[in-house]
Amino acid sequence: MGGARLADLRDHALVLLGYVARLRPAELAAIDVDDLVLAEAGLELRLTGQPVPIPFGPSERTCPVRALTAWTSRAQLVTGPLFVAIDAQDRPGGRLSGEAVAAVVRDRARRAGSTAA
Repeated sequence: MGGARLADLRDHALVLLGYVARLRPAELAAIDVDDLVLAEAGLELRLTGQPVPIPFGPSERTCPVRALTAWTSRAQLVTGPLFVAIDAQDRPGGRLSGEAVAAVVRDRARRAGSTAA
């Protein structure tokens, strides 16, 4: 995804993290960059309670750790909200709402050919 648009990198990371961590849209929207901590087997998501392990995926395309690293690196996110809006000039903006996250997931499922979303 080297030449991918910023929104594509964000959406890829958002969908993979949501799936692996079994998070609802509002929970994904609430994550800050600082809630992700490097761990031996990947990342740990530390929101409340027990840390949620985010393991490396079996391939580059399905690895949430690689997707999150690509997203945060390219968007230059070091603190603050993890999932942010992207403007028309491909620049990061403010935190996505739970509704916006749900819309991203629906759109990506539709593009993938899912009829369940």
